[in-house]
Amino acid sequence: VTKALEELRASRAELVPAGNESTSSVDKSAKAGDVIVADQETRADDKVLSKQENTFLKVGEELRLFNKPSPELAKALLGARAGEVKEIKTTIPADYEKAELRNKPAVLKVTVKEIKHLRLPELTDAWAKVLNFEDLKQLKEEIKKGITRDKEKESECKMEEEIIDKILKETDFLLPESMIERGVDHLSNRRRLELYQQKMPEDKINKALEVTKKESRAQTERELKIHFIMEHVGKKEKIFVTEDEVAERINEIAASYHKWPQEIKTYYERHNLMSQLRSDLKEEKIKKFLREKAKITE
Repeated sequence: VTKALEELRASRAELVPAGNESTSSVDKSAKAGDVIVADQETRADDKVLSKQENTFLKVGEELRLFNKPSPELAKALLGARAGEVKEIKTTIPADYEKAELRNKPAVLKVTVKEIKHLRLPELTDAWAKVLNFEDLKQLKEEIKKGITRDKEKESECKMEEEIIDKILKETDFLLPESMIERGVDHLSNRRRLELYQQKMPEDKINKALEVTKKESRAQTERELKIHFIMEHVGKKEKIFVTEDEVAERINEIAASYHKWPQEIKTYYERHNLMSQLRSDLKEEKIKKFLREKAKITE
């Protein structure tokens, strides 16, 4: 609960200029967790490769240069003060887009314009009320309930995986090669649905799907076998999904995105994901059935 509270405070923190705190003696140098507002200029062969103004650099986090981790940049910014100019010498990577500049020395000039400290809100009843809770006690109770739900869900998922693993060991059958190939497309659709529900941007979803299509044959076979086993159990036990349940799930997704249900439904229909949504809902019900019927031994 304490950890969750600190994460909540961090998510509600304010960025304030160093020196604006109420304390009489304020350290205006950049320390871990601070944010530096700076102009950046990268040069090589007496040419400007890139120039950016008013960029935000988080001190203490992994900073990148030429899209590669740069411990030198991170080290240079620690302790920096407004008005300072930092120069970081580096080497252009061998895979840089412009072949003529690869492996050549370069210099990043960082002009520090401002240091901003994170001001965390105080853990008070007044702050809890800002978050629409009666007081700090109620906020902690709700956080505890949420953590409990997450742990219960994690435990259920682990149990379901163990049940499925046991069924797979006791169920052996061959799959046609053409079906395995089609299975890659099935996994791709499922992955798209998962990433969308995780609120990943469309361009990143497409990139992630390229990786999904390269999944190993073993993983594809496993997913297909689980699918057929789930279908068999669902048919035998007459487990099905109603349109009301589909609508309820769409409403839940819409609420998490702060969008209208019809907007979510339109997206799913445009990407041919409605059948996948129904399949996932049915599989959830089948897994719940197996979990309830399983004999658990400690």
